[in-house]
Amino acid sequence: MNLPAHREPPAAIPSDARVIATTRVIITFAGLVIFSVAPLPMATPAWIVQIVLALYTLYALALYVAVAGRTGVVQKLAQWEHWGDVAWSTVIIGLTAGTQSNFGYFFPMLIASFRWGFASGMRVALVSAALLVTVGLVAAPPPPDFELQRFLIRPVFLVAFGYVIASRGGFELRLRERLRFLKDVGTVSNPRFGVDRTIGVLLHRLRALYGANVAAMITRDPLSGRDEMRRVVSGEPESSVPPETIPAGLASSLLRLPPQSALAYAAPGRVRVWPVGAAGRDGFAGADVGRDDCEAMAGLWEAKAFAAVSIVVPRETVVTIVLAFADRVRIEEDDVAFIAQVIEHSLPMIDNIRLVDYLATSSAIEERKRIARDLHDSVIQPYVGIRLGLAGLQHKVAGESPAVRSEVDRLLGMTTAGIDDLRGQIASLRADEAPGGGLLPAIARFATRYREFTGIDVDVVAGDVTALSDRVAGEVFQLVTEGLSNVRRHSGAGRAAIRLDCPNGHVALRIENDGAGAGTFIPFIPRSIHERAVALGGRVAVTGRADGGAVVEIEIPL
Repeated sequence: MNLPAHREPPAAIPSDARVIATTRVIITFAGLVIFSVAPLPMATPAWIVQIVLALYTLYALALYVAVAGRTGVVQKLAQWEHWGDVAWSTVIIGLTAGTQSNFGYFFPMLIASFRWGFASGMRVALVSAALLVTVGLVAAPPPPDFELQRFLIRPVFLVAFGYVIASRGGFELRLRERLRFLKDVGTVSNPRFGVDRTIGVLLHRLRALYGANVAAMITRDPLSGRDEMRRVVSGEPESSVPPETIPAGLASSLLRLPPQSALAYAAPGRVRVWPVGAAGRDGFAGADVGRDDCEAMAGLWEAKAFAAVSIVVPRETVVTIVLAFADRVRIEEDDVAFIAQVIEHSLPMIDNIRLVDYLATSSAIEERKRIARDLHDSVIQPYVGIRLGLAGLQHKVAGESPAVRSEVDRLLGMTTAGIDDLRGQIASLRADEAPGGGLLPAIARFATRYREFTGIDVDVVAGDVTALSDRVAGEVFQLVTEGLSNVRRHSGAGRAAIRLDCPNGHVALRIENDGAGAGTFIPFIPRSIHERAVALGGRVAVTGRADGGAVVEIEIPL
């Protein structure tokens, strides 16, 4: 499969550009010196050729200066500089009647192939061959000096060697893209985000690597007998992808491909099947997947071509990866082999994340139970003693002034409410679920308590946060509490606001205050919030408001 056109090739980088520019200067300067010392016998005056070679050398020097340390210029020049070399080579060949030699075209073919891939390299090869034939017919010497056999064989060899160069250049480009993909995928294995996000990012980036419209992972667990599918579509942001249980009939058609094998289909009926891995090659006798089955699967994915790779992982689980394409593409064996390697290397990482998540959840449950016991023994009992003392005091001050009785009643009411709230928290802690029943209710309760004890009003505005896992929700809650604590300690504000949403696969948390009495805003970064956000792969930005307040913006990828 060719790389999608929208992806920037890894070869278009400053270091490669400097090597190419240096090589061009060496070639042009050497050509000028050699021609000046030993000119060729030709009809064109030597001084004209020398001027052209000198101009080509100046052109090469100008490109070298332009690309030296200037990344923006490199990206612009990379799109057309090989065509400039083709034009200069054509002029020199025409002036020197050099159609007996096509050496000048190999340099731009190398540039195009190893920078842009197979298609670009072949375009340069074909255009160069056509220009060689055209210039040869115009500038060739008359018979008997003109050798027709050598004239015809030069373009053929040019195209043949151009094909080899373009193939090697395209292969290296694919290897670089795959290395970049593996590096990117290795950075998303954060247990805080859970298995769903890890698989979702893997599928999104695998789909983007090959320019597919749909990427899906279908899993069959032989122990539970359950078939699940996770699917991503082009245009969706990277996010968690929860599993969908699929009916048995549909699962049978999707998992028709035998384990340890791969299938590639391209309309209108081209089907190829390969074994995957050493285990798949032993005794491989093809697959019972016909053209009708493939056309039915292509209709299911609304695709003109698709690749399916099926392997068996530990515990005899069958995992199938499907990449579906809206256009007809050619799928090679090395592509499906790479997809199989990605599955084999990613699934152990996913299993480790699942294990860490299980251990963390189990530890959290035990910790909540321990905290519940500690709260009951060390916190509620003193509160109960205070309530009893206040109840006795209430009887003693029955004959006192209404203001004293009112104050005692208020304190008794606050104590009773505190005990009830603590008992409710203990009940939720003892239940094996997230305390508080969700992130937004927990933030709302905290904001209410914060308002009662600090006198700072807090507005909470939240969007859809159902995509947050329990682990990430817990981290976001800690960010909110730390942010409001900073408002109380450092701002002198009378009002604060919490804005929370999950747009485009990111958590967007905004904590702001009005800065009343705080004076001029002084730039700062809250260290604890910054460290917690960075640990989640996010970032923190702090800006000032016109009234001297501050806005803390936190963004965390899901």
